[in-house]
Amino acid sequence: MKTDATCNDFMSQELIQSELFLKLTGTETKESQNWSSPRKGVSLANATALRGKAVRDAVTILSNEFQKEQVAQVFPVLFLPRIQPIISASCSEPISVRIAWNLVGIWLIARASDTSATNLSIAEAELWFRGNTRPHVPLLSEFISADALTEVQRQLNEINLDDEFWDLLPHMFEQHGPGSRTSVMRNPTTAIARAAKRESGVFYTPSDVADFMIQHTSKIYSGEFLKAAILDPACGTGVFLLAAFREAVIQAGNGPFHRFNYITANLHGLDISGQALDAAAFILLKECLLDVRALGMSPWSAWHLIRMNLVEHDALHIDNESDIRDSDKFSRLAEQQLILNGLRNLPSQFIPYNSLDQSSMPHSTRNDSDLFSPPIPHLSDIFPRVANGFSIVIGNPPYAALGQRSDRMSLANRYSCLEGIALGSRLNLFPLFIEMMWKLTQPQCSASALVVPLSIASGSNAQYKNCRNAISWSGGRWQFAFFDRQPHALFGEEVKTRNAILFRTENTITPPRGKPAEIETGPLRKWTSRTRKQLFQNIDFTPVDSINITNSIPKLHGLLQAKAFMTLRKRIDRLPSFCLRIGTADPLEAFEKVDRPRLFVGGTAYNFLNVYRSVNISQEEYALPFSNSAVHCLEFKSELEAQLAFAILSSRLTFWKWHILGDGFHVASWLFEEVPFGKSAFSEINLARLAKLGDQLWQKLQMHRFVSLNSGKQTIGFRPLTCHEERAEIDKILVDTAGLDKEFVDELQRFVHQNSVVDVTDERRSHVSQYFRGGTKV
Repeated sequence: MKTDATCNDFMSQELIQSELFLKLTGTETKESQNWSSPRKGVSLANATALRGKAVRDAVTILSNEFQKEQVAQVFPVLFLPRIQPIISASCSEPISVRIAWNLVGIWLIARASDTSATNLSIAEAELWFRGNTRPHVPLLSEFISADALTEVQRQLNEINLDDEFWDLLPHMFEQHGPGSRTSVMRNPTTAIARAAKRESGVFYTPSDVADFMIQHTSKIYSGEFLKAAILDPACGTGVFLLAAFREAVIQAGNGPFHRFNYITANLHGLDISGQALDAAAFILLKECLLDVRALGMSPWSAWHLIRMNLVEHDALHIDNESDIRDSDKFSRLAEQQLILNGLRNLPSQFIPYNSLDQSSMPHSTRNDSDLFSPPIPHLSDIFPRVANGFSIVIGNPPYAALGQRSDRMSLANRYSCLEGIALGSRLNLFPLFIEMMWKLTQPQCSASALVVPLSIASGSNAQYKNCRNAISWSGGRWQFAFFDRQPHALFGEEVKTRNAILFRTENTITPPRGKPAEIETGPLRKWTSRTRKQLFQNIDFTPVDSINITNSIPKLHGLLQAKAFMTLRKRIDRLPSFCLRIGTADPLEAFEKVDRPRLFVGGTAYNFLNVYRSVNISQEEYALPFSNSAVHCLEFKSELEAQLAFAILSSRLTFWKWHILGDGFHVASWLFEEVPFGKSAFSEINLARLAKLGDQLWQKLQMHRFVSLNSGKQTIGFRPLTCHEERAEIDKILVDTAGLDKEFVDELQRFVHQNSVVDVTDERRSHVSQYFRGGTKV
């Protein structure tokens, strides 16, 4: 082990080589590789599991060693925040595990501080971390047996600390570890981690997603980004805070920019995991080591100054709308300032853990009738320097069930998305975080961004409708970007979800809170691994005025689509006027002869709606069992009406309407009510033309029958993508009848082509492209 003097020399080296400076500041002139994003042939989860194995193995060994009572006494002195939040958070993870993660974090950051220290021991790293500050507690390495220390040291020394490793580090520190569909297939023991992630709604956020969100938020924010107070209300290990820091470095350019001061003054986080917050503090500390060194501050002091802005608290329990006494705000702020000054002046003095008199902390009033709810602190109680709300709120909230929480009544009183909903309902957490986009931001000068499930746009349950209604009346300007799960997913192939990224900006010229918000939307975007990088460079938004989005948020691209949508939503005619009955049927009923004309619509879709009439099948096609999934069944009084409905439902216009209002996969019964054409819509001539086209289309469509297999059961479908002439004629009649621009017929053709082919340069998708050769204007 090195002596204190030697370790101090190691800490205070003033000779900064240009190579080290570039590595620490991230200003290399070569084009950087975004390692912590899904990339061709490598999923983010797999890359993290592979590169982080040694880290996780070292943590496992160490946590098994830290089973002694003394560790419980050392931990709070070294790692618990210098200032406690209003509701003192208990350790959410076992101390032995949390202290093991932190010890590995210390070693990694010590290595990052000096690339020449390739043989750095764990004890040396601890001495470096403490610097001239000497808390009166033993080194953590003194609690580790010699054999375990040797094995941990071996594991850590084998790590290749390259750019990919550092980029993936925030994901390596995620507490659950590897747990995905493919990881369970390779190693069934990871099923526990996968179940824990699914239950808590934890997903790796790729860095390109975080970078895009913070970059766009900085553009729509009307204030000065470098001075903006930023909050991630579910920050985890700090992926979004790190993205905000990177954007600040870019915007600062060659001008004066103090990295450490920026991090401690501007970046804030909330999370219920203390271990994640500790990790976030280490990750942010790595980015400002040069400034910390220049200040003569110990890394331990700097870590705590960063950690003070990362609070272990449930973001659902923060009040930013009621008033609290100014004297309370001042008292709280003054107390925190004492701690800040004390830590900045270290090593001349040492502020012990929990040194403040907690009785002096202000507490918000509590409703006595809500016996099971914790007291709700005001935002300024937790972040006293941000008393009026944050400039920017950004993040990836948990996608998890709200569950049978004892505080459901308290939450229902404060969150619009829970209003009037029975306590036993199945609810999700993320809509509550959406309301934080205005609840936790300052009025008239703020911006926010969240990435959430696509269900926020099309979910039909009361919670989603309540949330969308609250968005509608929250004022400001909202922008919605939507992302499909096929061919590739936003979070990578390990997490096949459909997502939406929500942006909100508020300034002096946008509608105030309580007034209808301005809405801008976009299409349901699809991409391949080849086009992912371009995906975030080509996202734009289409204004649709201050429409009420309670029932759904339309997914529109371009003013032509927006104009068509606004025109069609005003029509009174609806498809059910053609029908005797609309219900469901077993798939086999399509192959049975009945007296009344019928048509069927599959319950799922992707590139086209599976619309078909009664049809004969051969004995060979009966060889495999049919799917049990019910299909929609529409019955008609006459064959003419069935042909009319078949033509309308098979049109590109109907497919477009389904696509912009739904989730791009499920075909629900609401679709038929949204088709804006009924009996009275057409002239006698157009009725006859549509019926004839419907019959011609069905005769041709039977030559494009296909069978898909899923779990050994077959589904018979009919692909209309090559029936260009018939569908184009049907679209022309519908467009003319609705009074839409004639150009919208070509727009519908382009829409279906782009939605189906996705990437025209990908030869692997040529089987889709062939359906459009010679028949589509692009």
